Amino acid sequence: MNVLVIGNGAREHAIIYMLKKSPKIDKIYSIKPNAAIKKMTTALQIDLNDGAKLRTAIVENAIELVVVGPEKPLVDGIADRIADICSVFGPTKAAAQLEGSKVFAKDFMNRYDIPTAACIVVNSAAAARQKAVDFDFPHVWKVDGLAGGKGVFISNSASQDEAIIEKLFVDRIFGDSANEVILEEFLAGEELSVFALFDNHTYKYFSNAKDFKRAYDNNLGPNTGGMGALSPIAVSEEESDQIDSIINKTFQGIKKEGLDYRGV
Repeated sequence: MNVLVIGNGAREHAIIYMLKKSPKIDKIYSIKPNAAIKKMTTALQIDLNDGAKLRTAIVENAIELVVVGPEKPLVDGIADRIADICSVFGPTKAAAQLEGSKVFAKDFMNRYDIPTAACIVVNSAAAARQKAVDFDFPHVWKVDGLAGGKGVFISNSASQDEAIIEKLFVDRIFGDSANEVILEEFLAGEELSVFALFDNHTYKYFSNAKDFKRAYDNNLGPNTGGMGALSPIAVSEEESDQIDSIINKTFQGIKKEGLDYRGV
């Protein structure tokens, strides 16, 4: 089987590293690879945004499986554009809203009784200032769309609120990704990311990780795309039951809404 892995970061490098261990894989292709990925794959000289050339490359190179790493191509609908000519590891555009829109994800969690922090959605500086007084500090501000892991801000004062509001709604540092912003209650506790494989028919939980996102020591500084992570993390029986419940509710919600979600 020939495989195309889309993406050129550490995540995709790890995926390719493991794919190369499989006896089922004949050849792995990439697009605009970094130096490490370039040594492990055959690079296709195409623009990922050129749908016609991407489809032609998939057919001409007998690519049977496309693995999509980054969120943005999935949110932009790459799976929808090529699913008729190959298998795709990654959700369709509609299903990718779970990752690409925090507002969509919040609504989804509320519909299917998945535990989540209370929040409101604001779409202007005036609305943000008005609604901020309804929440106790700290305030959590989350950009709706993709922001490279840097779209979450925590505020401990009205002056910090104002600085965040200015960045999001006046300076528009995240552009259209911040057309809507979530103002959310602050939840203190340990962070845990849980990973499961979905294929529209069933799911399989396979790992977890604890991500450290703040830029400085002692959990200080702005959020980043990730300063490091530990995996796996030991969980109690009660926590394991909670994880199972959340994953199952998510899976059942995806099925009920008819979303085509194949991937992590």
